[in-house]
Amino acid sequence: MNFLTSLCRPLFLGVLLSLVATSAQAVQSPNEGQVANQVVAIVEDRVITLQEVRQQMSRLIPDLQRMSRSQDEFRRNYEQTKREIVEGMVDRILVVKEFERRGWEIPQSAIERRIESIIEEDFNGSRVEFLRYLQDAGETSRSFRRRIKEGFIVQEMEGQRRHSRTTVSPVLMQEFYEENPHLFTEDEAVQLRLIELKVITAEPEEVLEQTAETIFAELEEGTSFGDLSRRYSQHRSREDGGFLGWIAMQDLREDWREEIRDLSEGETSGLIRTGDSFFILHLEQHRQDGVQPIHKVRDRIEEELVNKTMRQDMERWFERLRNRYFVRYF
Repeated sequence: MNFLTSLCRPLFLGVLLSLVATSAQAVQSPNEGQVANQVVAIVEDRVITLQEVRQQMSRLIPDLQRMSRSQDEFRRNYEQTKREIVEGMVDRILVVKEFERRGWEIPQSAIERRIESIIEEDFNGSRVEFLRYLQDAGETSRSFRRRIKEGFIVQEMEGQRRHSRTTVSPVLMQEFYEENPHLFTEDEAVQLRLIELKVITAEPEEVLEQTAETIFAELEEGTSFGDLSRRYSQHRSREDGGFLGWIAMQDLREDWREEIRDLSEGETSGLIRTGDSFFILHLEQHRQDGVQPIHKVRDRIEEELVNKTMRQDMERWFERLRNRYFVRYF
């Protein structure tokens, strides 16, 4: 996986689809105006300028700064990301050109609906605010509409490629599973529910202990732990019946781990004092560490292999497009 896609999205078309989103305007000093208009690539009749690249780069700079340990590393990462942005913009234009060559069309009504949705969701329905944003970003309504249309085209063309998804054979899935056991290794973990009883100022602890005794009694009578959590717990999970989901054993407090280890699935702990609260834990499931069996990860393996095949297919497709259309870099 290259540097840019690790910042954005894991899919091969992540760079292309991310360009559909509204981008921030790059900040320039007065003497950068002419440089900003410098041509970095030409695709058929479309020109990509340095200014356009900087607009895409501006939203990634904070992530680049966080990930770089020195100014030299930042410069290297910046240049690499810039190259990948240019490639993404070239590929985006190639996709549009191929769409147009096939004589396909995006309905104007779909573009207008998308723009209205953006105005409603991002600008509280204010067309004035939307137009002011375009002006501040140095963009026209026409260029914005074109970007929206191209976004639809990219999605449509990607969808066309996805329709030809390859069926993965069981043999390939088994081979991938055996060659990559580290991808399917899990730590020991538990699935928990809890009830928290908090000590209130000036309230004797005996009151909480009595409440706990009532809870234990109702559990003995068959009341579900989830119902009791909704009724008695003061934890934020109470509306979900105290459900916490899967938690790695190593992430639990030591005293909680000791309580959990003595429980079987479906059993409930005693009263545990932690700070100013009392907790009651209920063990739903317990998962040992180790490699998951293949039947539990079959869907993950299939998705990974299909995506790999699709990425390879997309790379071959883009290579054909580059050979079909005029592309020049500067």
